[in-house]
Amino acid sequence: MKPLYDKIKSLCTARGITPAELARNLGFSKNFFTELKSDRVKSCSALRLSAIADYFGVNVDSLLRDGVSVRIPVYGEVAAGIPIDAIEEVIGYEEITPELAASGKYIALKVRGDSMMPKICPGDTIIIRLQSDADTGDTIVAMINGGEATCKNIQKEPNGVWLISNNTAYKPMFFTNEDIEDLPVIILGKVIELRRTL
Repeated sequence: MKPLYDKIKSLCTARGITPAELARNLGFSKNFFTELKSDRVKSCSALRLSAIADYFGVNVDSLLRDGVSVRIPVYGEVAAGIPIDAIEEVIGYEEITPELAASGKYIALKVRGDSMMPKICPGDTIIIRLQSDADTGDTIVAMINGGEATCKNIQKEPNGVWLISNNTAYKPMFFTNEDIEDLPVIILGKVIELRRTL
């Protein structure tokens, strides 16, 4: 089983803080995590465990068992057809590993529409690493014309970009470099995982 200190440190790394900063934020003694790391603290009180879990938005049980995870919000819906406004209220949560969370900022989005079928289907949840650029061949979520979003494959050209559906019934959309600036066309992030409820 992964030591408690290592799990807490992973959560701290994902949040961008140190264990010492966590101790200060929670009002613990500055030596608490040092002692926990060296096993001089053999157990962590239920109250402190609860405070740590609440701080990171995880369950106390996940700190005590293997596979602690980080919760990320699921927002609105992303059109896989005609673009729609994507970011709405939080409609749920997904969990990712602390190691993945430490590699960037992540959100989850719900897909609707059939333009990315058969790979991505209506009702699927996609895990997005927020980033402003992507490589040719990446599946991305792009914000178009001030708030509309669409999930597509990107192909870069010297004079612009193609946003391409998996479903051949939908024509590829081309945006010139001028369109990208004027509309604008903004890459919200890269799809790094697909989750489907059977």
